[in-house]
Amino acid sequence: MLNRKRSIGDGMLLYAVLLILLLTLMPYQFVWPDQIQWMLIDTVSDVIKNLFLFLPIGFLYALAHPQSANTLYLKALLFGFLLSCSVELLQLLLHNRYSTGSDVISNTLGSLIGVFAYQKLQKQLKTDDLSRLMALEYPLMFDIYLLTFLIWLNGSNLSEEPSRLALLPLLALLGARIFGSLLAYQATHTHRAQLRQKTFFITLLWFAIAAVPALFQNPYWTSMVILAVAFLATQQLHRLQLKPAPERRFEIRTLKPALPILLLYLLLLTFWPLHFSSQDWHLQLVWAETLPFSDGIQFRIIELFVGFSLLGFLISECHGRQSISALQRVLYQLSYLLLSLLTLTLLHGFHLTKTVQGVELLIFSGGYLSGLMLYQLQQQRIKAAL
Repeated sequence: MLNRKRSIGDGMLLYAVLLILLLTLMPYQFVWPDQIQWMLIDTVSDVIKNLFLFLPIGFLYALAHPQSANTLYLKALLFGFLLSCSVELLQLLLHNRYSTGSDVISNTLGSLIGVFAYQKLQKQLKTDDLSRLMALEYPLMFDIYLLTFLIWLNGSNLSEEPSRLALLPLLALLGARIFGSLLAYQATHTHRAQLRQKTFFITLLWFAIAAVPALFQNPYWTSMVILAVAFLATQQLHRLQLKPAPERRFEIRTLKPALPILLLYLLLLTFWPLHFSSQDWHLQLVWAETLPFSDGIQFRIIELFVGFSLLGFLISECHGRQSISALQRVLYQLSYLLLSLLTLTLLHGFHLTKTVQGVELLIFSGGYLSGLMLYQLQQQRIKAAL
């Protein structure tokens, strides 16, 4: 039973490791180098990026492997160090890429900061009626973790595509609905006025941490969005307190309205910047073994991977416990994926510059299926706890 309880935490940790590999090893064209390119120190900006890149690794490692503080720090340090060394060694096999010693140090330090953040947050939540807030098996909590990845990736790409900041309010609206609902049903014994205050500050803190890359790029606009998401989460909490959910599965009232918001975000993200023409529809499907490499394309593809993971997880949450056969459930989930891919493919015909990359569709499908698998791991943990 212990292994089943840990499986969802390990699954989320493995998902974070997969994202790091996808981000750092694109475009995945490995060749044996003529000479080894190694540097000792990188730029200050890259050191900061590497700190934040591995912070979720330490946080999720602590979440998946609760143990004494000293042991946890040591194991997280070793895990972060080995993962960073693996990434740096693989980067030696990429054309025009090099590895640096400072990357290993900053990555390892980032994983330790993640453990520290987890322990401080857990200690604080234990003093309130919010002790289960970080639990992966709790309804809606897993959506928050995936959404955190999505917000971080959105902000990390703003240096290449500053206009993408216009998409951040959609993620804020999605986060406000989910976080407000989560806190409304998590802290049932807290006074309403106190809970509204806690909701405002907890949501503010969460979104500010997730949007750190965006804060570095555009602090004014991002700060406005952070305040807005905290206010909207409080309003969502107030609305649900006035009209409590009659059904046992309270999250359904949140997930169904959240789904169109996520779909709109994925649609806009796929075609950003928007250059459409209704005069001449043309569709060009290209199968490419690799994607053109640039920071903008790199983060966009990985962001869509995470977005489709969240889509798969949301759909599974909405319909995962219906009284239908396993085959019907699989067909239902796959129909959403096929419909989404078909819609994106057809809309490519109206875009003036974009073509359909076959490898992109595979990446999106992989993200969606990852969301389905994460949901299954969550259900296993819930059954093990019963």
